[in-house]
Amino acid sequence: MEKIDCFFVGYNELSMPRQRQLLRLTYGENSYYYTETNSSKLGYLKYQKELYSTSQIFNMFNKEKRIVDNSFDDINMHETFNLAIAYLGSYLHKRGFSIDYINSFNNAKEKLANLLTEDRIRTIAIPTSFYIFAYPILEIISFIRNYSSTVKILVGGTFIANQVRSLDKIALQSFFISMGADVYIYSNEGEYALSRVVQGIKNGQALEEIENIYFKSGKNYVFTKVQIEENSINNNPVNWNLYSNDMGKFVNMRTSISCPFSCSFCNFPRYAGKYRLADLEAVGNEIAKLNDIGKVSGMWIIDDTYNFPPDRFKDILRVMIKNRNKIKWQAHVRCQYLDEETVKLMKESQCEHVVLGIESGSQKIINNMNKKVTVEKYRQGISLLNEYNIMNTALLIMGFPGETSETYEETYNFIEETKPTFYQARLWWCDQDTPIYKEREKYKLEGSGYTWSHATMNSTTAYNLVYDMFSNLRNSIFESDFPIPFHLSTRGISTDKIKNFIGSFNECIRHKISNPLEEETNPEMIEKMRATLY
Repeated sequence: MEKIDCFFVGYNELSMPRQRQLLRLTYGENSYYYTETNSSKLGYLKYQKELYSTSQIFNMFNKEKRIVDNSFDDINMHETFNLAIAYLGSYLHKRGFSIDYINSFNNAKEKLANLLTEDRIRTIAIPTSFYIFAYPILEIISFIRNYSSTVKILVGGTFIANQVRSLDKIALQSFFISMGADVYIYSNEGEYALSRVVQGIKNGQALEEIENIYFKSGKNYVFTKVQIEENSINNNPVNWNLYSNDMGKFVNMRTSISCPFSCSFCNFPRYAGKYRLADLEAVGNEIAKLNDIGKVSGMWIIDDTYNFPPDRFKDILRVMIKNRNKIKWQAHVRCQYLDEETVKLMKESQCEHVVLGIESGSQKIINNMNKKVTVEKYRQGISLLNEYNIMNTALLIMGFPGETSETYEETYNFIEETKPTFYQARLWWCDQDTPIYKEREKYKLEGSGYTWSHATMNSTTAYNLVYDMFSNLRNSIFESDFPIPFHLSTRGISTDKIKNFIGSFNECIRHKISNPLEEETNPEMIEKMRATLY
């Protein structure tokens, strides 16, 4: 029987106790990463000796007494089809390679084990976009090696790229050796590199001439050379028919590559390459195909800014409406490109929820971030979304260089006045590879990651501002479990119930903060939360 040229392994989701343990071991007990997962923090409550996020407590309620249609599984990472698998698999299939996959390592590893036992797989590709530490990847590789010592393991994606950029040569070699894969792909995109590696292994060819890879040679790994990939988004659409048998209720899709903006806190455009847009016809055909398959209920457009350019966005919405799109969707949009005509079209085309990169309600901080927008445009955009009952989540950054107690008050008052449905407030991450870091002398910036100080604030103060906003803000609801509003809405739960449910969850967290000696959330508050959904 012919071997599968490339088998893709989807996300490996860790249990909450294991995730907390690894975060503590990796980043330290006092780190922001670890403290955010503590039961006394904002994203989790403790009940009957278990930690629950908003989605996990919903899943528990839904199992005890059915809230939504039986066709929906639990809310988790696995219910959304992995776009890396969808796109890379389509890319390889178009070029004549055979592919197979599991969308969830946790739920479908037996299929992988059986194929390995039968020696049916030539190469295994592990995308790493959603991982923040190595353990889940190591667990997959260890599982594979338990069944086969000869299958070639290829690892690429965001996590690998971050290691290459942050580690010196010796540390990087140690990291690669400890992981144990055969090839690591380091590229802004990587589809072409992956196809060449699969071809080389299939044909027994040497890998030295393939750009953008580290391949195993003896005890170490050899890097070939850097070559910028710019794959055509129009010529390489996802072939959703390849996945229709296993497709669940949710998918991600993209209509652009990279980002046309240059926010000073972000390095994404630098590494994502040239900004490219899919043609209107290609976008319309892909959405129509998903509708024809008939299984998908929710679609997340993962473009950095879906509504730019604004005229193209309106054209896409008109095509969706003309084609009678039935799939509810969410996306990242920018307020300055929203007008009443656009928001009407969004509503008519099944938009349920949008994410807004507000970052700050202070014009001073917005200017420092190079956002090229005014607070007034933010106000107008949120007002229109609220008027047309489109749920919206305002993303906020606390402590950016230039932040003071006064600029924080401006942001706080902005959220209270504009009333976005939800908000997320996060401590600023000091990335030394972003444009703002080049201005470190101007702002007297020191430190990195979640531990930093600058002329007007430090990370501890900014972290306390996150708590102040959570404790006191009343006209918008803190959303810790992104993107749960969309997943609940797509399940048929009304906006009012979603707001009441997440608000009740937050009340449990506030109670815990006010009563630190109470180890668990009391049953009365749990029952109050449960009642919001029925």
